Amino acid sequence: MAQTTILAAGQSAASSSTFTVDAGSSATVSIQASSGSIPGSAILPVLLKQGSGWRAVGSLSRDVWNHVVSGPGEFRVDRSDIAHLGVDVAVLLDA
Repeated sequence: MAQTTILAAGQSAASSSTFTVDAGSSATVSIQASSGSIPGSAILPVLLKQGSGWRAVGSLSRDVWNHVVSGPGEFRVDRSDIAHLGVDVAVLLDA
């Protein structure tokens, strides 16, 4: 599996690049702090595309730093504005 950054480290609200997982395959998304630890209130939803919208299928946080998604599906991870926490957070993909 190759690891890529799908959401660059930062504190502003942003969505990761979308990624597709084929039927019968899986991928792992992980949260990473640039320095220090991930703040407890930094919770990033893992989303599955359904029709024209997105549905939460999991989340990344200090307590759950990785999440495995299974295909088929198109996924992304959202980061809300976490500037008040003072820590840059990135999202990585192993697929």
